[in-house]
Amino acid sequence: MLMKGISRIVNTNFWLDESVVNDFSPEDKYFMLYLLTNPHTTQLGIYKFVPKTAGFEMGYSQEAVSCLIDRFENKYGIVKYSRKTGEIAIKNYLKYSVVKGGKPVMDCLLKEEEVVEDKSLLRYIYENMKNIDKLNITVKDYINHIHSILNDNDNDNDNDNERYVDESLTNRQQNNENLSKIANKYKKIKATVIKESVKLPDRGNEQCQWCGNMVANVEKHHFPIPNRLNGKDVVYICHDCHKKFHDIETNNSRARNRFVAPSVEEVGIYCMDNGLEYVNPSAFVEFYGSKNWMVGKNKMTNWHMAVSGWNRRAIERGERKYLSTGYKKKEIKIFADRPERFQTCPESTWSKLKQYVDIDGNFDWSAYDPSIMNAEDKKWMTSVGM
Repeated sequence: MLMKGISRIVNTNFWLDESVVNDFSPEDKYFMLYLLTNPHTTQLGIYKFVPKTAGFEMGYSQEAVSCLIDRFENKYGIVKYSRKTGEIAIKNYLKYSVVKGGKPVMDCLLKEEEVVEDKSLLRYIYENMKNIDKLNITVKDYINHIHSILNDNDNDNDNDNERYVDESLTNRQQNNENLSKIANKYKKIKATVIKESVKLPDRGNEQCQWCGNMVANVEKHHFPIPNRLNGKDVVYICHDCHKKFHDIETNNSRARNRFVAPSVEEVGIYCMDNGLEYVNPSAFVEFYGSKNWMVGKNKMTNWHMAVSGWNRRAIERGERKYLSTGYKKKEIKIFADRPERFQTCPESTWSKLKQYVDIDGNFDWSAYDPSIMNAEDKKWMTSVGM
């Protein structure tokens, strides 16, 4: 028996929207409906979003939900997720969620606004709705209210900054000439002759070879990091850049070891390619999906081996062959300009990766920049063990 909950409105034009029809997969449509109607939603369209909780409610893994958030934020641009506060804002949510309006609705919006921790989400709502003409009068009043709040905050910041302008202007003018001389000096010196971790008493006497900022000391960093500097194996950089590069390397290592749950189609194709005729792909995905892809107390690491074990146990039990006629073997187009390892790589992904691949198919992790890859690119890389 269902408990009585809050009603949320979903406009039927959602199914006719051009981006939904042309771009959304069934998984995307399901996730969008979840964002609009889950029990944590608010009238404002900004609420706490915990990937682990969402995965439990949808029957997805936490990693799958994180990939969906990344896709909706960076590819479709219809949400903004604050990882600092764990809050999500849905673009144009107010346009459809408020039908009648009035003082009770306005009071509700103001009350929900008070608990929003990341105020930049309010700016996101305002920027996306300020030019929409056909809005409920209550929504218009609330958008104007957000505008006034943002203006007040901007004016407060301007006033605070003006107090320090006069005091710091003289100091900056005195330092400009010295900084220019130091910058010109390091443009003429090769990276190999800069001393390791040179510490000086005055700030602004060493230049970071990555961001170009002048700091009191530089630190020695060994590759791999994205985009080698003049082919050198070592660079001298500031502490902030040093920390960022180590974070990138740590994230790359974790990404290579991250498990990605397969779809029914992927399991079906794998079974046909490897002669595993006793596996029902749908049953396999539903069984392990219900267990959050856990094998005993541990997370599954290789679903291909699990499929082979499923097929072997079905033979031992004397089950009939499962005719997976709905799955057609993928035709692999042969690309003369690609090494064998990258033949199945999607064209959009290959255009980003080919700069790091040599003629023998070796991948240059030291030059790899993960920031240029989207969720689909990373999913393919993970599927081939990169």
